[in-house]
Parts: sequence; C-alpha cells; structure tokens
Amino acid sequence: VIEDQLQAGTLSEVAVPLPRLMRTLWRIHHRQKHLSNALRRFLDYCDPANVPR
Repeated sequence: VIEDQLQAGTLSEVAVPLPRLMRTLWRIHHRQKHLSNALRRFLDYCDPANVPR
C-alpha cells in the first residue's frame, strides 16, 4: 500500500535527521530466584555489550 502511494506521488518520503535515542535501564532480580532459560536468554539479549553502536 505504501509503495503504491510512493509510486503514485500521493505520499512522499522525507529524510529527517533524528538524534540517537538512548535510555538507561536497570534490571534487578532476586539473587536466589531461579532464572528460566527463556529469561536468561532475554537478559543476555538486553545486555549492553550486545547492542550495536
């Protein structure tokens, strides 16, 4: 739908330089609580070392 509108000229793409959005988030969990494999994978995914710069 969008591609059709772009080709028809009824919709235009506008390049807008946006600042890089950064947010500091903290994670906490009970040290004696079992972490499931799914939760551990999610926490690994959220690890700042895995974020492209």
